Amino acid sequence: MLTLNLIMELVVYFAVWSALLHYTSASQIGHCAAHDKPDIKIDSHITHVLNIDPSVLHPVSPLLYGVFFEEINNAGDGGLYAEMVRDRSFDAMAHALRVNHHRTPQEPSKGSTAHSLQHFDTAEILGQSASSIKHLDRGLQEEPRSWFEWMGTNFTLTTDHPISAGNPVAALLQTQEIIGGIANTGYWGMSVEGGKEYFFSAFAALPKIPGAAGTPKTGEARWMRVALESQDGRISYASTTFYIGSSEWKAVNATLSPLESDENARLGIAFQGPGELLVDVVSLFPVENVRKHELNPWPFRRDLLEAVKALKPRFLRVPGGCYVEGGDFLKDRFQWKNSLGCTCDRPGHMNANWGYWSTDGLGLYEYMLLAEELGAEPVWVVNNGVSHREDVPTAQIGPWIQDTLDAIEFITGSPDSKWGAVRASMGHEHPWNLTYLAIGNEDCGHPSYIGNYISFYFAIEAHYPHMQLIANCPMGDAAPTDIFDWHIYTNTGDMFRQRHAFDGMVARRDPYVFASEYAVLQDGGWGNLQAAVAEAAFMTGLEANSEVVLMASYAPLFVNSNARVWNPDMIVFNSHRWYGTPSYMVQGLFSHYQGVQYMATAVEACGGISGPDNTTVAASVTCQDELCAVMALKVVNVAHTSQNVTVRLRKVTARGINDTVLRTVITGPHPEAENTFEEPLKVKPEMGWVQLLFHEDEASFDLELPAVSVSFYELSAAEQAAILPTNLLAVS
Repeated sequence: MLTLNLIMELVVYFAVWSALLHYTSASQIGHCAAHDKPDIKIDSHITHVLNIDPSVLHPVSPLLYGVFFEEINNAGDGGLYAEMVRDRSFDAMAHALRVNHHRTPQEPSKGSTAHSLQHFDTAEILGQSASSIKHLDRGLQEEPRSWFEWMGTNFTLTTDHPISAGNPVAALLQTQEIIGGIANTGYWGMSVEGGKEYFFSAFAALPKIPGAAGTPKTGEARWMRVALESQDGRISYASTTFYIGSSEWKAVNATLSPLESDENARLGIAFQGPGELLVDVVSLFPVENVRKHELNPWPFRRDLLEAVKALKPRFLRVPGGCYVEGGDFLKDRFQWKNSLGCTCDRPGHMNANWGYWSTDGLGLYEYMLLAEELGAEPVWVVNNGVSHREDVPTAQIGPWIQDTLDAIEFITGSPDSKWGAVRASMGHEHPWNLTYLAIGNEDCGHPSYIGNYISFYFAIEAHYPHMQLIANCPMGDAAPTDIFDWHIYTNTGDMFRQRHAFDGMVARRDPYVFASEYAVLQDGGWGNLQAAVAEAAFMTGLEANSEVVLMASYAPLFVNSNARVWNPDMIVFNSHRWYGTPSYMVQGLFSHYQGVQYMATAVEACGGISGPDNTTVAASVTCQDELCAVMALKVVNVAHTSQNVTVRLRKVTARGINDTVLRTVITGPHPEAENTFEEPLKVKPEMGWVQLLFHEDEASFDLELPAVSVSFYELSAAEQAAILPTNLLAVS
């Protein structure tokens, strides 16, 4: 694995060495605007002129760059959520095989199929073979099986021994052999490190003798051995043994420290036979996530959390996205009240839109913890009674509004309030702040949306007048709009043009914009250089219009490489490592150089008619402090050839600017270049010091922009020091 220190040594060494050999030359100063300097001949080498006017400034939204987390691509379960056991409470299997709380088969949904039942065809469900079940819910067709029984072990799901109302299903294991057992492979393998500790926990019991309450069928204690082992079960890396002697559920736990590392391990549970054993809520976390006296383990996988922290997000939008809507049907929506309390009591739900089971281990409480950990402003998104195919009439929307008011009270209420007390009981007595709340997701055009939105808006405003509410589109005269949501997934050419999407909007006349989902999709590959560069051009437009653009976030944030429902994505991971796509590098550097004020920047193409669509260069300048002692110049070249650009700072003399500047460039060997696990830094920021040679006494200088690149120049007034954004080069 690459370490941060090694990466920094290599990157800085080569970047500085390269910079010393490629000082900017002052011999090719050019001006496209002949009327401005008629005595200056246009140099044929110059393709664009950047005119920067330090006297024209406007504030940059302090929340401009943030992140959007959605449970998609196994971003949470199997990703940021640190639980290593897949389907720990057997709920996904129960859902797929029609076991519900009343032990009666559910009605099959229209269009259901049975082709993925191969994943479950050796289990038994209440005495019925899985292979005889004919239907699955839409979306669970790709859910891989994670539990496997040993030969000679009968693996049954039962609702006869519920742990709680929220967790009615348990696994009943039976064998006539000396030893029986099951194994869990986690999320495409469990990655364990030799010498590191892992915390195992579960509930176990012996079945009761019918008619004799509390009496185990066997009448005697039986051992249960838990082991971290190789995928084939032949090598045990760490194990421990428990003795189970009661029909009452017993919580068992132990710390396991494997002697060897294995990126594709599994968790095995063996038990004494002949006989039977009940198990439920089988869990494994890194021991660092488990804290004494905490209701639940600390939920976040450390390396992925640090990857997001490196972006320095100003806000966190959660939990969706289509995840909030539930896809086609409202029954599949995220319901925050089901995500409270002990994770052992959370029922989970079908993430139908993205095709897999959600444990709800990441619930409202955990999302607020995440915002707090990131130092980010939470943006909570609620369902307003609309899914892709269903609408709740406005006349019946009252309970949905109350559910949202309850959520706000859970987040912000005092410990003495009803829902604030629930939050306090989970371990966070002090309330969180909540200013921004989005009413729905991509719901404009649905029959009930305007009516429902208006009802939500005025009900929330009456209770929480300080809150800023986010509509799914500009509502015009139909309804009040504080902020509206704006999404785009497109190709590189259109994304470059979208930098002008908000031109002409006026602060305090128009509603604020929240560009909460954007990315190059069609020609972005798995996350390539040209996509990231086009997105960077779009981001220069966000900064140019940052009086009206309040917040913006790339989407999606995460993808498990084994579960690519959507691509490209910003951060790619598996069970033991991660890397950032070129878009991750771009997002991080724009966040680092967000600044506090935007300085008027205009790009002019040479040798043609100026206009928004005839250039291949985009640029913006932001002041990094209120006095503008440090300026960040961001220049984007989407062309497949290098471009020579003249930069002109109006009303500034060369004596006022340090001629040695920090330059950071993101480019690659070709436009389709992508990072991978094997080459996590194929596209990365290259940093070094360059010397600007000014034209006479003017603050004008030339830059050569590499093909398909984003360049950041940190310009400072005399005696000002530059700051290295080193954290963006961290990989696992």
